[in-house]
Amino acid sequence: MATLQMSLFFLIYRYMFSGAMRSVGIPYVDFLAPGFIATGVLFSGIGAAVAVADDMQQGFVDRLRSLPIPRSSVLAARALADSAILTLAAAVTVGIAFAVGFRLQGSILDGLAAFALVLLFGFAFEWVFITLGLLAGNSQAAQGMGMIVFPFAFISSAYIPVSTMPGWLQAFANHQPLTPMVDTIRALNPRPRRSARRRPLPPRLAQTSTYPQRRTTMATITADTEQIRAHHRSIRRLGAWTSARRFDVRASRGSILLDLLLPEIEPGEITVDLDIDHATLILLVPDGAQIDDSDLRRVGRGRIKDWTGVGSPDGRTIRLTGEMRHAEVRIHRGGIAILRLLLARGSRTDVRRARTQGRI
Repeated sequence: MATLQMSLFFLIYRYMFSGAMRSVGIPYVDFLAPGFIATGVLFSGIGAAVAVADDMQQGFVDRLRSLPIPRSSVLAARALADSAILTLAAAVTVGIAFAVGFRLQGSILDGLAAFALVLLFGFAFEWVFITLGLLAGNSQAAQGMGMIVFPFAFISSAYIPVSTMPGWLQAFANHQPLTPMVDTIRALNPRPRRSARRRPLPPRLAQTSTYPQRRTTMATITADTEQIRAHHRSIRRLGAWTSARRFDVRASRGSILLDLLLPEIEPGEITVDLDIDHATLILLVPDGAQIDDSDLRRVGRGRIKDWTGVGSPDGRTIRLTGEMRHAEVRIHRGGIAILRLLLARGSRTDVRRARTQGRI
């Protein structure tokens, strides 16, 4: 019942309020899903408080205490059982969220970390509601005490931005436990802003340029190199989006996701020239690809994460050059890369085409 109720309320919020919520700056389903799943933890706890109070009133807890079991196991079993129900309800809600338009923008590990954080948050609050049930005395009183979750759920950043509330209400919303929790989950799933792809200069404008030397250089770069710029924003290039073997990547305090798995790139070495500062670059590469970072200069806490596989001697070489300052490069290979593509919009057709052609 808890699973069905949580799912139905999510669909109601998704389709009734999405048209009115324009101030969030992103599709409302992407804003709603993290907040709704976090608040679902609180509403599920009301049932735990009522159940504990009912067990106490009917003497069920006293009968359990008469058995040769640890006294703490009674409440621990209740907390674990309710946490298992919460896990199922949250998982079903996440599945429905994906079905109605929600998309994971961070890495898969970030998404799993956000889900695990919700479960940890729920387990901690289960003990709060169990305590309320022990103090209530009967199920009706426990249900009434459980209504305290409503101001925490609705006066938070779960459903609307806190900045749209009156100033006196923002003080409460910013200093209650649910808002930091929701904001943390959203931070693990950042939504990139839509940005127009850079277009080449029109031929007439290029011919009338007063700088022929510069024009020739730019034409060469445009023909042979894909230029990616992500300054204070997020950019994704997925599917069959290029055939180039050279990439010029510049980013500062942004994130870039580049698919080098599905594009039909000619055989040979792929070069990715970097100039990234406090940014994250995610590369989706074929299984067995060799990452050569011998010419890449690291400054500060720059690092490369490549844990999804190892390169093979006959794998394609991807050479990383340039400089990264306090930045991170993540390598996703094979199945992890394909799963990332399947979860993204617009690239599923390219995945099926590549699989039919035997390229993945």
